[in-house]
Formats: sequence, C-alpha cells, structure tokens
Amino acid sequence: MKTNIRDKEKNIIERKNKNKFKDNKLSKTLLPMLVPVGMIFFSFFVGAIIMLIFGYNPIKAYVSLMRGAFVGNLNLTQTLLNSVPLIFTGLAVAFAFRCGLFNIGAEGQLYLGSLASTYLATAIVLPAILHVPLILIAGALAGGLWAFLPGILKAKTGSHEVITTMMMSWIGVFFSSYVIRNILRDPRTDLPVSKTIYKSAELIKIDKILPIPALKGTRLHIGFFIAILTALLIWYIIKKTTIGYEVRAVGFNPYAS
Repeated sequence: MKTNIRDKEKNIIERKNKNKFKDNKLSKTLLPMLVPVGMIFFSFFVGAIIMLIFGYNPIKAYVSLMRGAFVGNLNLTQTLLNSVPLIFTGLAVAFAFRCGLFNIGAEGQLYLGSLASTYLATAIVLPAILHVPLILIAGALAGGLWAFLPGILKAKTGSHEVITTMMMSWIGVFFSSYVIRNILRDPRTDLPVSKTIYKSAELIKIDKILPIPALKGTRLHIGFFIAILTALLIWYIIKKTTIGYEVRAVGFNPYAS
C-alpha cells in the first residue's frame, strides 16, 4: 500500500516537472518573439500620440501606410524588394550582437558595400554567371572591411565599438554620397544617381523563373530568396554548430571564454 502511494507521488512529481519544463521551453520560445512584436505596437502607439498632438488622424495614416506597403501586387513586391538590404544589414548587426558586440555602424557598411557593387556593376562587363557573384562578393568584402577597422581598434586599443562604428558609419555615408555625386554620377543627368547598371549585373527577376501572374511585371528578384536563405544559414550556424556555440560563449562572457 505504501509502495503504491509512493509511486503515485513520484508520478505526480514527474508530471509537474515535465509541465514546468514545457512551460520554461514555451516561455523561452515566446519571449524572444513577444519583445519585438511589443516594440512594434509600442512604436505605433507613440506615433499615434504624436499625430494626435499635431491634429492628424492616426487611424487614417496607418491604414494608408498598410495599403501602400501590402495592398496590391506592385506594392507588396516592392516592400519585399526593399526588405532585402534591410535583412542583410540586420544579419550583420545580429551576428555581432550574438558575440557581445554592438555594431551600430551597419548603415555605413551597407553604403560602402553598395558603392563597391555599384562600381563593378557600371564599370565592367562580364557574363552574368561571373558578374553577379563578383558584385555580391565585392559588396560583402567592402562592408566587412569597413566593419573590420572598428574591430581592430577594439582589439588593439580597447576603444568601444559603439563609438567607432557610429563614427565610421557617418564617414561611409558621406564618402559614398561624394563618390556617387562626383565620380560615378551619370553625366546625362544632374541628379545624384550612378551610371546605368549593365544587364549582366542584374539579379534575375522572379517572374522570369516562376510563371506566377501576380509577379508579372514586378521588380522582385532572387535576392529576396537569397536573403531568406542567408538568414536561415546564420541561424543554423549560431544555434547548431561549434562555431556558433563559441560565438555565443564569447557573447555571454568574453573573459571566461
């Protein structure tokens, strides 16, 4: 009789432990998702208050915002197209953050990478199978080198990466603006735009590969899928590989690691 009671108590304790484990696992999964979602709603709330102060209707403003971004094939595909550089820039910040570093200068790195890619896209002609990878590699290297300088300063002098990356970001933005306006500018116009990019340097548009009527005539290209695959690859490296574990260990405690 006593044995049966003890067995029942053990089963109850085991069930409680399992439920606690499930709750902890669920909370660990949901919390990282709830924080950015909560910040989005908070930003909408703050924006609504500001618009009300100046006499504007926030509901109409947000409805127009959503329609312009998501309603209609052209609007939706343009939103997805605009998200491509933002995804790559976000990955640059996220990877460094996992290592315990605050890369505030991602904008300048994006500009320098774009500048290098634009130069190769307008200065040379190659077969598309060579031209596109060359441009992507050049852009990644240029942005990486711009981030490498604050990294060296951090390692050699101990200077804080927030300050150095922020300063380098502004330098990168204004340097890119100068080059586009004075060196790479299209001589046929007074606008600050580069020369026309060669066809061999353009990413393949999705409507050329997939016969989807909704995508016909849109500018969405395979760069969107490349960005998604890159994000999944970074997640896999961080979560599932030895290198990712080492990166996270440095982020948790750089001295102990």
